[in-house]
Amino acid sequence: MLPSTPIANALVDLIQRYQALYLQENAKPSMVDVEEDWLSPCLPEGAEEGEQVSWQPHVRANDDQFAELESAVGVDLHPDGKAYWNSLFSAGIYIQTEIGAVELLQPWNNDDYVRFLQNLTGHLLTQQRFKLEPSIFIGVSLNSEHVVSVADDGSVVVELPGRKPNQQLAPNLAEFLQQATPVILD
Repeated sequence: MLPSTPIANALVDLIQRYQALYLQENAKPSMVDVEEDWLSPCLPEGAEEGEQVSWQPHVRANDDQFAELESAVGVDLHPDGKAYWNSLFSAGIYIQTEIGAVELLQPWNNDDYVRFLQNLTGHLLTQQRFKLEPSIFIGVSLNSEHVVSVADDGSVVVELPGRKPNQQLAPNLAEFLQQATPVILD
């Protein structure tokens, strides 16, 4: 099954570019340790506890749980941010940005997706407390406390939790993902 949105397509393309770079720099695919209590559809069939195996992004079933969250918190979130989180299961990947290296977060499995929604709830409640526009975080800076988020207007921004965004990285998420430069960290 192939992804069906521009965001999903851009995300799959970026992950493929990351995996190709990883293979080029390491002479082996990107690997993860199999943990029996943290399985993912990204793992190959038959992977066993303790093994190191390559992973592949996996298209998520159409299980959008944002409506409940939006209703509970009283916000309308940008569709691109929701599409980002609803598109795939995947390991996180690293990209180089104007603010340095960033890990783009992805849900590894359904439990991880629920954990994201819980974290996003806290993020949105903090934004409401400080009278800020809602955003959906998609990544974290490895060099600072900044997060990369999809803002209410659809732009991709850098923000400190509880503060207004202080920098725009791209006018929209599709462009951000298409222009992102994968980076392999030691």
